[in-house]
Amino acid sequence: MNTSEVEMGKVLTGLIVVVGIWVGVELFTQGPSRAFDGAFAGFFEAETVEVLTPATVQRAGDSVSRSLAEAEARRKGVLGE
Repeated sequence: MNTSEVEMGKVLTGLIVVVGIWVGVELFTQGPSRAFDGAFAGFFEAETVEVLTPATVQRAGDSVSRSLAEAEARRKGVLGE
């Protein structure tokens, strides 16, 4: 093998790694049924994915707000303000 073949192998290996990471991140963040605009959704018909709805996000935000208010009240109680 000459050096140009070795260099081409390194380039192809790097390209395969980058594409593999991109595909993995896409599948992880979007789920297999929605990744790549649903191109592979037929393979994952039985998939059950919990989707965060606006109501769920709002409840989570309300919970965080309550927790922050309770923490502030405890801090004021301890410091005697």
